[in-house]
Amino acid sequence: MIHTSPPANRFRTILATLVVGLLVGGASVGTAAPALAAEAAATPTVTATEAPVGGGQVTVSGSGFAAVGPGFYLALAPAGLAGFYPASGQMLGTQVIVPATDGTFAATMTVPAPVEGGFAFYTSKAHGIGISDKSEDTVTPVRFAAPPTPEPTPEPTVEPTPEPTAPPTPVPSPEPPVTPAPVPTVTVSKTTGLNADGETVTVRGTGFLPSAPATSGTRPPLAGTFTGTYVAFGKFADVWQPSTGAASATRVTGDSKWALLAANMATVGGAPAGAVELKADGTFETTLTVKKGYDKEPATGNYGIYTYPGGGAKFAPFETKTALTFADSTTLPPVTPPVTPTTPPVVPPVTPPVTPPVSTRAPATGSLSWGVSQAFQDYITGPIARGSISVSNGATSGGGNYRFGQAGGSYSADTQTGTVNYAGAVRFVGHGGILDLNFSSPTVRIDSATSGVFQITVNGSRVDLGTVNLAARSAMQNGAFTVTDAPVTLTSAGATAFQGFYAAGTALAPLSFTIGAVGAAPAGEQGTISRAVFASTKPAVVTEQPPVTVAAGCTVSAATLSWGFKEGFRSYLTGAIANGDWVLGGGTTYADGQFGWTGGTGAIDSAASTGLVSWGGDVRFTGHEGILDTKIGNPRLEFVDAATAYLVVDVSGSTQMGEAVDAAGVRFVQLDLAASAPTVVTAEGASPTQTVTLRNVPATLTAAGSAAFGTYPAGEAFDPVSATFALAPDCAEGVAAVTNLERADEATPVSAVPAANVDQSNWLLWSIIAVLLAAVIVLAILFRRSVIAGRSTK
Repeated sequence: MIHTSPPANRFRTILATLVVGLLVGGASVGTAAPALAAEAAATPTVTATEAPVGGGQVTVSGSGFAAVGPGFYLALAPAGLAGFYPASGQMLGTQVIVPATDGTFAATMTVPAPVEGGFAFYTSKAHGIGISDKSEDTVTPVRFAAPPTPEPTPEPTVEPTPEPTAPPTPVPSPEPPVTPAPVPTVTVSKTTGLNADGETVTVRGTGFLPSAPATSGTRPPLAGTFTGTYVAFGKFADVWQPSTGAASATRVTGDSKWALLAANMATVGGAPAGAVELKADGTFETTLTVKKGYDKEPATGNYGIYTYPGGGAKFAPFETKTALTFADSTTLPPVTPPVTPTTPPVVPPVTPPVTPPVSTRAPATGSLSWGVSQAFQDYITGPIARGSISVSNGATSGGGNYRFGQAGGSYSADTQTGTVNYAGAVRFVGHGGILDLNFSSPTVRIDSATSGVFQITVNGSRVDLGTVNLAARSAMQNGAFTVTDAPVTLTSAGATAFQGFYAAGTALAPLSFTIGAVGAAPAGEQGTISRAVFASTKPAVVTEQPPVTVAAGCTVSAATLSWGFKEGFRSYLTGAIANGDWVLGGGTTYADGQFGWTGGTGAIDSAASTGLVSWGGDVRFTGHEGILDTKIGNPRLEFVDAATAYLVVDVSGSTQMGEAVDAAGVRFVQLDLAASAPTVVTAEGASPTQTVTLRNVPATLTAAGSAAFGTYPAGEAFDPVSATFALAPDCAEGVAAVTNLERADEATPVSAVPAANVDQSNWLLWSIIAVLLAAVIVLAILFRRSVIAGRSTK
């Protein structure tokens, strides 16, 4: 006989099997999780080659570092210090290292001659993260090569003692001459009668040798090491020398370079950023463009070529001035008119006109038209660079392009190859003169009927800027060879000349040119043809409504805040132009592109649909050699109604244009709560809590935020904001009213953020348990249906 188990017995059997599986599975997962957690990260290890006996270059390499931004600092400093951050002011040289994907790196650093106590290399996570996260802190002593072993001294030969004689009268030795230290000296190729519209001069310097500590930098990236000298053209005040305490406003430069040791040039951005080599013998040579009316030229002052120590050092011998004078157009020699002959001209006999068999019309005047890049033009005159664009030396502007007249060349109409030269210059200035690119004297080199090279002088250096595709772009017009809208592709040398703004292979504006007769550029705008216009350069004055005051409501605790500020700004800040960084204060953290705050407190008033959650701590952004120094601190999350909130901060310091700002309680960005996907998760226990989570809430810069920060216009999208905070369990409905949340129920996604008292390290275990419990519920429903069905058949 076959016995059939009743439905209840079958369910109990299935349920018992699931429970056993749940317990076994939970045990296996519970034991596996610690095993996963036990896989420790690789330990950072650093090694260095021996330094030469008298100091010199050392190769530093390592492994086990996190292959993610922002990387870590590698620094040289005296041995025995407490670490990178506690002793940052004593670092002799610092580099920011981002390891390869396998966590390895290699770099070179220059070590001075050995001193008592020795030196060491220090590493720590960059951007202030290493203050709290010591996982990449290392100290590696510098080892110097042993001095060569001297040759053994031969035993002296004993000679017989001669008979004593009267000693000779001693002749006094002349005092050894003392060689005085060389005096820093500057010579300029031309100092008088300069072209007021712009002219290039050659500057040479001698005697610029290190004299520590006076010639050592006082700020990154070369703090504590020899920083060479700035070489600048400008119109400086009567008292301008840093050694006298004169403010930087007395030194408003036009074109400028930074002469420093070859080993340190890459640290400040290399040649594209204006670095030139200062040789070991204290000499340098470079070129500068000098002109009247350069960007931000002061109303009063003295034109000249000036030098003074770089990197914040103060050393009077390096402070030199070579005066310059420009030609006055009113004093130029007058143009001598042609002399009218006194002998009457011979009048030839009248003959009938002869029609020539072919046209004798002269070929059209040659010219070149190029727009560089529309994106670059917009950037220069936009809210970040806040710069200007000007044309000079015969160039004109029209229709968004810069136009140059033909000046000669070696192009052959027979072979249709050769070069064509054009005259004129276009200059892009931004960031208060820190970005300064002067494109002049373009040349097209035609290699074949389909290809060519576009050459141009960038800040005095000749560059093959781009390759030109000439296929199907040429024609003969008016007796001249014409190319229209030929594609231009940036070369690697051109990318360097562009100071890293664009990568090699980027398409630039197309090129149009005519090869004809030598002549001027087509008529158009001249001088400054585009400039950023802003309403005011006065210190920011922010007027904003005070934050909402919450008098009663649910208490908020254990609040966290995560915000990247603005990814584009972070990238710009640490790039070659701003050459900046950020510093974290008051417990603020940074990881994976997000600044983080914890321990926030506040209150939610469900009746009024308002709330305020506050944190401490700050982020200080610095760049442009200290001109930009803005601190964002004490963030507050202010709920205004069910759909709107603000992230409120205190803003202080100076903007990237050097404008002072000191504004508290600024509604910096507006948050769109309706566009977020928040959740509420309840955790039961002795003290049940609810965790409210806001994920990636869209943020838009307010007018008050724009006025305080001074870089972006109101309405600019900033990085989204995420936050969590804990509440008492009876506040769920009230919070739902304030933040437009939906109460979590049995259908809450597994991805919902767990409460603070749940062990998140065993997330896999809890996920499996949730799935198994869901299966139990489904089987229970099926069991109930089967019982009901069984009853219905009886």
